[in-house]
Amino acid sequence: KDKLELKTVSGDIISTLDLSDNKVKLKTVSGDIVIEDVKSPSISTTSGDITVGKVNGKSSFSTVSGDIKVNSLTESFSISTTSGDITISTMNINKDSSIKTVSGDIIVKNNESDIYVDYSSVSGKADIRYNNSKSDITLKVNAVSGDITID
Repeated sequence: KDKLELKTVSGDIISTLDLSDNKVKLKTVSGDIVIEDVKSPSISTTSGDITVGKVNGKSSFSTVSGDIKVNSLTESFSISTTSGDITISTMNINKDSSIKTVSGDIIVKNNESDIYVDYSSVSGKADIRYNNSKSDITLKVNAVSGDITID
C-alpha cells in the first residue's frame, strides 16, 4: 500500500485524485486542504479549512483556526478545531470516535451509526436525534462555545 505525505508552510493542498487505496498525511501551516476519496488520513493545518470527500479507515483531522467539512466518514475518527465549525454530511462508524471544538458548531447531518453520543457544551445547545446509551460504540462530542447537532 502506498503512502502520500505532503507539507506546506504557506499554500493550499488540493487533490482531485482517488486516494482511497493510499494512506495520506497532509499538513499546512497556512493554507486550505481539499481532498477527495482517501483512506486513513492524518490531516492538519494551523490556519485554514479542511474539506474532504469520502473517508475510509481510522482518520484524524485538526485545525487551530478553520472549518472542517467531511462528506462521508466510516470506521473511526478524531476531529478537532480550536476555532471553527465541524460538519459531517454522512457518518457510519464502527469504533469509538471523537469530535472537539473550543469555539464553533458541530453538525452531523446523517448519522447512520448505532452509537452512544457522550456530549457536552459549556455555552451552546445540543440536539441529538438518536442516542443509544447501550451501544458499544461511543462518539465523544465536546463544544466549549458552540451548538451540537447530530441527526
